[in-house]
Amino acid sequence: MEAPELISINSSLNRKAKFFGFLPISQVMPIGVIAFLCFLIIGASGGKDKHFGMMFGFMTGTWLLATGTHPHYMTDRMRPLPGKNWAYNKLPYVSPIPEHRPAELRASAVLLVSSKERLARVRSLIKDEELTLKPNYIVEMAQNGKKEVYPAFNRFQHLVSPIKYSQGGKDRGALFLKNGQQYQIVFCFKLTPWHTSFTPQQAQKYWEATETAAKEVVPGESLTFYCEKYASDIERITQLSEVINNCDSDGVALLAESELGRTQSLSAQGLRQNLSFTVTCTYSFTRGGDVGTDFVSTLIRMGNKLLSTATGDKTQLQQDFYSESLESAYTQGFLIWQSILKTAWKLDVKPLNIDDTWSHLWYQFNSRSTKPEAIPNYWTWDGKEFGEVVDRPIHPLSILSKGVSHTRATPQHNQRQDEIVLPGRQQICGVMTIEEISRRKLTKLEQLTHLFEVIQNDDVIDTEFVIQLNTVSSQALDQQLEQTIAQANSAKLMAEESAIGRDVKSEQLLEESFEAQKLVGGGGAGIYLSFLAKVYRQDRKALDEACGELSRKFNSNLKRQDSAVWALWLETLPITIGRILQKTSIVEDRRIKVDNISYYRYLPNVAPEDVHDDGIELIAQGGKPIYLDLHRQDTLRGLIIGESGSGKSVLAWRVILDFLSCNIPVIGMDSAVGGNSSFRWAIKMLKGAHIDISRNSSNLVEPPDLRLYKGDDYKTRFNQWKGTVKNTL
Repeated sequence: MEAPELISINSSLNRKAKFFGFLPISQVMPIGVIAFLCFLIIGASGGKDKHFGMMFGFMTGTWLLATGTHPHYMTDRMRPLPGKNWAYNKLPYVSPIPEHRPAELRASAVLLVSSKERLARVRSLIKDEELTLKPNYIVEMAQNGKKEVYPAFNRFQHLVSPIKYSQGGKDRGALFLKNGQQYQIVFCFKLTPWHTSFTPQQAQKYWEATETAAKEVVPGESLTFYCEKYASDIERITQLSEVINNCDSDGVALLAESELGRTQSLSAQGLRQNLSFTVTCTYSFTRGGDVGTDFVSTLIRMGNKLLSTATGDKTQLQQDFYSESLESAYTQGFLIWQSILKTAWKLDVKPLNIDDTWSHLWYQFNSRSTKPEAIPNYWTWDGKEFGEVVDRPIHPLSILSKGVSHTRATPQHNQRQDEIVLPGRQQICGVMTIEEISRRKLTKLEQLTHLFEVIQNDDVIDTEFVIQLNTVSSQALDQQLEQTIAQANSAKLMAEESAIGRDVKSEQLLEESFEAQKLVGGGGAGIYLSFLAKVYRQDRKALDEACGELSRKFNSNLKRQDSAVWALWLETLPITIGRILQKTSIVEDRRIKVDNISYYRYLPNVAPEDVHDDGIELIAQGGKPIYLDLHRQDTLRGLIIGESGSGKSVLAWRVILDFLSCNIPVIGMDSAVGGNSSFRWAIKMLKGAHIDISRNSSNLVEPPDLRLYKGDDYKTRFNQWKGTVKNTL
């Protein structure tokens, strides 16, 4: 039998040519800043050139020792926190149609100025083209007399409104985002990963589809996977409570109470965990396709605004812009992404409706034990007409961060760089990232199950993995590889011409670069991968332990971030415009490059598949509860197969209890080995009738006791007995 091919991530994809052959490109800007500071300090103090050289050499050496090839280790620590803390701000809803806005939010207001006896135009709170009122900073005086600034959390997010698409009679939800002149619509899908058990033929189909689909990711857009493992037993407790209240049998109700307590105990221990898989896809655009921010572009935009205002069709142009944008997002965004995921990738995805999309946002800020509040307002598009539904004139983000039970859900950084506090979830969040690729070699089958092998561990609880994919330009990748090969060739030739001999490192680098070029030239693709883990705990000690344990499961390639965590956490939200890890650091792109044959080791490819929505609860791999229902929706038949002592009778008894809990009588027959039935004492506990034919006898001709029956019922049953005796004789 042929040995399976081992695959590793090609490290040359992340290796960049060095400045002057020794300095990483990412360090050029920081060292330039160091040189400028040294020049200013020495110049101001009247020092000489040698003093500049000594100071520059010392500071540069210290900087390189502290940061290596990743200057963000230090620059992120220098990044200022956003104020004293984030504050809650109740913002009003701003309609995209200016005529629908209240008077105080319209383009202008008219007031009488008594001193000059004439009309004056007064600037409004918000312009016609703006969709969100920019909240003010909250300034408070501390006890020491210093001013403390609290910026509103809304300033750091780009959500404008949820969208309800109702084309073709189907409800599909989306999110409309805006940041300056950038617009983005985010579509959400529910993902059902492939089942953990599959045949070799199925596995081959899966990895071939995954390798091919990587080439189809839309350039300039983002594909993000959210995989969350969390403890929540609210739905199951509700189901068991209904059984306890409605069941006719006291014994079955008692067993349901026992199961309820057991469910709560397993959830508290982390042995019962729910798995949630969501995929988000973006469609980005600008107004009129204008992406310029220079002086000329600004003049053009101002001229267009003045022209539309003078002609009186400004409002109609704005409505046309939103209508065309929503239509283009649906046809060129949603339909294309759905085709990629379903057809090319062969994934089982289902578009989320607007309520499920809202719930996905709600649980980013609030506990799973809470029920999402109703959507205050949203936009609508049916393929013909753009509209809006306003139940409450409050900005959606203000509802998300308001919280429940008088507890704000507004995130807090509390002047700490290494964590985010989520009062709505009553948890602390730590963020971990992968920035150094693993050289571990895996087979294609192992790559499919790699992430789930980590997730299924019992100590991985209350954790969310966020994986974002972006395309890499093939031209830029070719240029990068050519520069790397050129420098490696130069190092190799210098080693051969000198007394050193062979430069093994350069030869290895050349070999890896040639392999990468061969892969890209042969139809492969490069992919930007952003991999983050958000770990939630109720105290810092538990958070530190959980992050350390999770890091070891990734061979220490997954590292906890200790600076600018607030910025990383914001990037992971689907209501933030921007690519994860791309611009968190001002000096380098922190995403890693992988190829299309190795990237899917970091994706949630497999998980135990759901069977039914209700019924018997079984705990599968990873603590995921799955349900087996034989009678609620459809009448099904079941076959339980197993070795002796494997628990067949236990599962069969659980099926019987499920019927009895719904007040459905059960008649069973057990051909027990050795004459001892597993169900004897269980049936007696429920006051059922158990007859052991090996220990009991029956006289067929003895008349039955029918004293409780009268009239036709008596005659019918008595005739049935006579017919049975007659047939037997």
